[in-house]
Amino acid sequence: MNSRSLIHPRLFLFIITFMVYRCGSHHLSHAKYEIAPASFEQLAEQYLQHLADRAFEDSYMYLANDVVFKLPDGDTDTRTTYRGLDQVKEFWDHYVEKSGNDKSAFTDFVHIPVRVNQQIKPIEVTGVFDICYFSAALSYGTKVAHVRMHWALHFNKDNKIDGIYSYYDRTPIMNAAGKNILSAN
Repeated sequence: MNSRSLIHPRLFLFIITFMVYRCGSHHLSHAKYEIAPASFEQLAEQYLQHLADRAFEDSYMYLANDVVFKLPDGDTDTRTTYRGLDQVKEFWDHYVEKSGNDKSAFTDFVHIPVRVNQQIKPIEVTGVFDICYFSAALSYGTKVAHVRMHWALHFNKDNKIDGIYSYYDRTPIMNAAGKNILSAN
């Protein structure tokens, strides 16, 4: 009887350990989000610094041919959206002329690289995002707009940016520029 009572607790402990392991590994492999490698932070910041420095031509090497760039002037279905590298190039190649923004500085970066394992609405994609918060000082002649910007940059399997989702309060920009540049698009 004594030997039999030792088998049951060990068997019970084995079963519990096995179940915890299985449930834990199942949970981890199906987590909605995971931390992504820091290399995506670096890629995102390099891209954004090229934009701040007006090195638009250099910024294009970070973008995929099928990049989608969404600006913060509407809801999910109504915001200004540029699809494909040619449209994004067209936007940036004429940005200074159309916006009047003649100087920019991006500082105080906070990066959150994350791998999304389950589709989230309304973006409907999985993969690596760098969720980036930074301070932007945008000059329009003598007026400067100070804005905290929030950009989510999605990377494809080749580590190219194929999705740019920007969110920020456009009011200081419109006040400094004296116009809403997105209303002309």
